[in-house]
Amino acid sequence: METVRSMTGFGRAYYRDENLKLVVLIKSVNAKGLEISVRLPKEVSVYEKDIRGLIKGRIHRGSVSVSVQLEFFKVKPSVKISDLAEIVDEIITSTRHIGLNISDDLILQLAFKFYNPAVSEESIAENEEFKQLFFSVFDKALSDFIKSKIEEGENLLSDVNCSVS
Repeated sequence: METVRSMTGFGRAYYRDENLKLVVLIKSVNAKGLEISVRLPKEVSVYEKDIRGLIKGRIHRGSVSVSVQLEFFKVKPSVKISDLAEIVDEIITSTRHIGLNISDDLILQLAFKFYNPAVSEESIAENEEFKQLFFSVFDKALSDFIKSKIEEGENLLSDVNCSVS
């Protein structure tokens, strides 16, 4: 006999280290078919199709909501020395052209004002190690979610059996 599952359920998984905090919440309510709503931070929005596929593979009915919270604590921008050197050269050339003589400290301060490195948060989804971590946490939340649906289904079946007898 197949396991009875409730259409309502809740699952949660959490990961935290010195660099980031990741929380995945999955919940569902009754619905005729399968409806999936996904709320993701922009850094991991590329994972939406994969998330929907994983849910469709294990859930068949209900209105399922997925919410992901992602917070970075220490984001180290990747500084490209060659890009920074170009800006420094341009500052030196420009200031000399107009007859100014400024200190190296001021040149470096100005260079960092104009230098806008790509922050690694934007490309975090492309990092294979992060992707494995993300889907590991997501899978824990999905398993917790399914477990709660099974427990609720068993409770409902027990209630029905008691009512019938």
